[in-house]
Amino acid sequence: NVLPLPFLMENLPRYSVIITSKDRPATLAGTIQTLLRQSHPAESIVVVIDKASDLDSLQNGCGSLIFPGALTAKRNAGVDNVPASSGLLLFVDDDVELHQDYARFACELFASHPEIVAASGNVLVDASIPRARAIGILAQAKIPESHFKSRGKDSVLYGCNMILRREAALQERFDEALQFLQQANGIGRLDAP
Repeated sequence: NVLPLPFLMENLPRYSVIITSKDRPATLAGTIQTLLRQSHPAESIVVVIDKASDLDSLQNGCGSLIFPGALTAKRNAGVDNVPASSGLLLFVDDDVELHQDYARFACELFASHPEIVAASGNVLVDASIPRARAIGILAQAKIPESHFKSRGKDSVLYGCNMILRREAALQERFDEALQFLQQANGIGRLDAP
């Protein structure tokens, strides 16, 4: 079921973005650009990298954290470094391209449904394609039909674009013992507070 939700921007929850990356500074730069184009801007963007050379340069509104380690440990480090005023945390891969209204739709969903603790957007293409092609696909996508849809209570989050309530991410940390993401992206069961 698609959830059409008209909201005024000033009434939307604040959110921060956490991106983990390693050895792909040019790819990461494109993802930072897609985040800076969001119609509902992030309060902060935290890039968690292994070493300084993983990031070409910092964009305005971005902070970096050098934290070598597994993906799940990096995500936890990112959670620990966002402003407390961010009620939502958006985790994206370093090669994702988002529709310009992705964050607005996500924040509208969470504002309208306090029982929702975590969600993933609809993935239009799950493959390595050139960024220009991804931008073209998104330009043709019908919104709101192609964004957040109900997948049921026990659905698994899709790690390339998942958004969580900050309290839930602080309460149920990513499992740092996991090396692969096949197990629900390293996060346990999340229930509404």
